[in-house]
Order: sequence, then structure tokens, then C-alpha cells
Amino acid sequence: MHHHFNEWGISNKISAIVTDNAANIKNAVRILNYENLPCAAHTLNLVLTDVLKDIPAFDNIIKTCRSIVGHFKMSVVASDKLTKMQQQMAIGKDLKLKQDVSTRWNSSLLMIERMVLLKEPLSAMMVSLPNCLQSLNNEEWSILEDCALLLKPFELITAELSADSYVTVSIVIPLMRALQTHVSQYKCITPVGQALKDALLQRIGERLIPYKRRPLAQAATYLDPRFKKMAFGTDSYATEAENLVKNELTRLLRFQTVTVVTETINEGASTSAVTEPSEESKTKINIWETFDNKVKNLIQTKSTPLSDSFYCNFKKIQ
Repeated sequence: MHHHFNEWGISNKISAIVTDNAANIKNAVRILNYENLPCAAHTLNLVLTDVLKDIPAFDNIIKTCRSIVGHFKMSVVASDKLTKMQQQMAIGKDLKLKQDVSTRWNSSLLMIERMVLLKEPLSAMMVSLPNCLQSLNNEEWSILEDCALLLKPFELITAELSADSYVTVSIVIPLMRALQTHVSQYKCITPVGQALKDALLQRIGERLIPYKRRPLAQAATYLDPRFKKMAFGTDSYATEAENLVKNELTRLLRFQTVTVVTETINEGASTSAVTEPSEESKTKINIWETFDNKVKNLIQTKSTPLSDSFYCNFKKIQ
């Protein structure tokens, strides 16, 4: 990998490598000596996949839904009857049931939402279904409706984090906080929904909220003009992000300063072989002048606490 990074000329441009949560992949990034940033969307998918399996009552209802959907997918007669029932009830569109995929939790949500939407025609048809096919009772329908509302924000946030047309690292922290707030404030109407809510809050705290302590996510959120300090929730996390950005600016400035000094010395050494500079020219050389002027112009253009601190730290380096 290092060979390819050097070949492409990006070795000094890599801030972090985004991966899934597989241990071997994370170890590979660690060996490369780069910061690893687990994909937030993948982490969210793991959270939901694990939680949905940890609630037996809800998992059993999901299995029942799969059996019902599978029957309609395999039976043309049953599918046609469902279509006619929708027409009789003036549902409007000819909607089909959706089958979920075990590796994608949001497909289970789509399956649940479609079943809830077709609750009336499905319930009316249950009497004509084969006796071996288990149906849903009123309590189970209530659980589906309750859990669908609880899980909906997870789907919306997954879509936001999966975008490829804009940077998403700066929205991870505010989205995780928004998700935690939604789940905490949601009023469940069933015991199964409450159990699902409690499990989700626990997993969010374990796997998602720690993103606010990741330096790259902190810096990106703080530098995003839409969020700045407001996205962190507490002053301590906001201050931590602010100090992180200040320290990084100071480090970059120190690195640029050393580079300029080295280049200036090398230039002086190469010209001294041709002609010796006069004493007057020696006294007028100021390797800090360019940076002084840039920093002063920046402060005059827009003075902020961050820019003032930037200038103060720069003067300390001098």
C-alpha cells in the first residue's frame, strides 16, 4: 500500500483511512500507521442488526413477516388476490409486499412499513391463507407499528451517511446526537417497543457516541460552518475540539516555518559560492516577514478568537 501511495503522490495527503469494522482490516490500517476511522453507516448497520436479533419477541414477529411475504412472492394466486383486495378497499396504488435481506437491517424496516401500510387488505385475506401459514394478531400489528416509528430515523441517518456527493465526516457527531435524542424521547406503546428502545440506547452509547471523541470527526465538525461548537452538546467536548484545531494549526505553522528556514539556508549556501552577500543585506534578511504579513492580513480581514490564538501561537514559535 505504501508503494502505491508513493506512486500516486498522496502519502502526505492521507489524514485517515475509512474502513468497515472487521478486525483484520483495522489491523491493516494500524500497520500502515494511519488513523483508522470506522465507517459510521456500517457501524450503524451493525448496531441495528445485533439489536434486532437480541429482542426475541420482535425477532419472532420479523420471521412471521418473512413467511407471509415469502408466500405472496411465491404464489401468483395469493398476489393477485392481494391486488384485488386493495382495489376493493380503494387503497389506491397496487402495492407489493417487500422481502427483506438478512444482512441489511433497513430492508427489514421497509418490509415492516409495507406490511403496516397493507394491514387492512392483508388482515382481510388471512382467512384464505393456508392453515400452516402463521398470521399476525392485533398485538403483533401494534408492535410492528410501534417499532417502525422508532426505527425510521435510523434509516434516514443511514441514507445521509451513505452519500457520496458531499463530505460526511463532519455530520457524524451531530447526527449521532440527534439519533440518541430521538430514541430517548420516543414514547413506546408496547413492551416490545420499550425493550427495543432500551437496547438501542445501550448500543448507541457503546458504539456510536464514542465518535465524538475521535479527533478527525471533532475537527471536521468544529470547522464545518453549519455546526462549529453547537454540534457537540457540552462545552467540554466543544472546547476539546477547538483546542485540537488550534494545536493542529500551530503544528502546521511550525512545520512550514522550519521548511522555509531550511530553504532559505540552502539558497544562501548556493549563492555564497558565487558571491558573498554584503553585511547590509545580511542584516535586512527576515525569514519571518512573509508569515508575519500573512497572519496580520488575516487578522485585519477577520479577527476571531481562533485567529487571534493562531497569531499568538505563531509569535510564541518565533
